[in-house]
Amino acid sequence: MSIQPDTHVPTDETPHVCPYCERPFRGERAHALHVGERHGDRMTDAERDAYEAAKDDEEHDLFGFHIAVFVVIAITQGLVVLLYMIAFGGGI
Repeated sequence: MSIQPDTHVPTDETPHVCPYCERPFRGERAHALHVGERHGDRMTDAERDAYEAAKDDEEHDLFGFHIAVFVVIAITQGLVVLLYMIAFGGGI
């Protein structure tokens, strides 16, 4: 049994349709990533450029997410150490 992704696009939106497998996408970035990852051997130059741009955007967003997670973990660790010092060290 294979899992089928949700490909529902609201009726008031114009979907971006894959020219190779006719799968609809709500966003242009998702469409470009799909074409590059699934149909990379048949892409045109314009599709390749769109894929590279979408991939760069995706990597940039992921890097920002990693930085945010690192900051949250660092702050949490600092607070835990501070609370430990207060609780078991007799104050600051």
